[in-house]
Amino acid sequence: MPTAERVGLPNAVRATTSGGRYAFIDILRGVAALLVIFQHGGEGAGWFSITTGFGPWINFGQVGVLTFFLVSGFVIPLSLERANALGRFWKHRIFRIYPLYLAVFTFEFALYLLGYGAYPPGSVHSFGHFFLLHLFFLQDYAHLPNFVSASWTLSMEFAWYILLSFAFAVRANRRSVLLTVLTVAALLALSLASYVLHLRIPLGRFGIMATCVVGLLFYRRHTRELDPRAFLILVGSIILAIVPALYVGFGVFQRPDVATVQSVFISWGVAYLLFIGCYAVRERAIMQLKPLLGLGTISYSLYLVHPTVQNLIGLANIEGWAHLAILWPATLVLSYLTYRYIEKPAIDYPRRMERKKTRVEIKGQALAND
Repeated sequence: MPTAERVGLPNAVRATTSGGRYAFIDILRGVAALLVIFQHGGEGAGWFSITTGFGPWINFGQVGVLTFFLVSGFVIPLSLERANALGRFWKHRIFRIYPLYLAVFTFEFALYLLGYGAYPPGSVHSFGHFFLLHLFFLQDYAHLPNFVSASWTLSMEFAWYILLSFAFAVRANRRSVLLTVLTVAALLALSLASYVLHLRIPLGRFGIMATCVVGLLFYRRHTRELDPRAFLILVGSIILAIVPALYVGFGVFQRPDVATVQSVFISWGVAYLLFIGCYAVRERAIMQLKPLLGLGTISYSLYLVHPTVQNLIGLANIEGWAHLAILWPATLVLSYLTYRYIEKPAIDYPRRMERKKTRVEIKGQALAND
């Protein structure tokens, strides 16, 4: 295998940034959020489902989710290495994820108590246990009512944070060859074990973790820590390992009510092509489209808020065009408000505290030197 690592250039040319952010990443976030809402909106309108219409062939929600994880694979190494300390990194991630998540949970739980929730009265038996599982995004795994329907992806997101934090702690976060070898070995071993033992393993979720590593490799290529040949070999190796994992996970262990094997392969392929395409034209003017950049900025709100809007629409049994006519504008307006009044203040809070601490330290140093 070729020597993959070069001298790191963490501040490599960032011609595609906007306001300190990667423009093509915000574009991808915006598109991903729209795809998820399109899928769920179409299902809510009664136009298609996983088993009807184009559902057996492609799931646009899955395309959006995979795109989000490719984006996470790209940006989280940057966030961690910019923080250069696990404590600082985790503080910023917690303030980024939890405030809106807890706000949505609180609102959904209030609806439940009032009898207007997505679950019937009596579904929650022990609030303490129920809340604790929601706090760690584990309610799906415990087969309990899920008051924040997008939380299964947040559990995967935090798994990625943990894995990358461990790699950072042992100074392996920049060792692209090692990370690739471990990823490929784990995927192949799990796929083989699942097939031979006839044991259903959530290989799709392990494939998502591998997808995060692919995003990381794109970041290493962007900062020129990987040469083109090594980059192609490493990314190709992971993709080749993902293929049998998806086949075993959705082809051998078929779950047509969740996804058909062909829809999984097509959806994942489209997500990868979308990410690769945007990365390839990241310095073009098309990556500066203001509407999509704006949607990318509020994409977390769009993703987390739209199921709640759908739940409220569902109370009135509204379907068809009327469902979408309410869903889209209501989601956009509410997401803008939750971003402005919940997300943004929470994101800015640790930054303000750090700036305040720095000013105090500088002032203290100045007094000490007098």
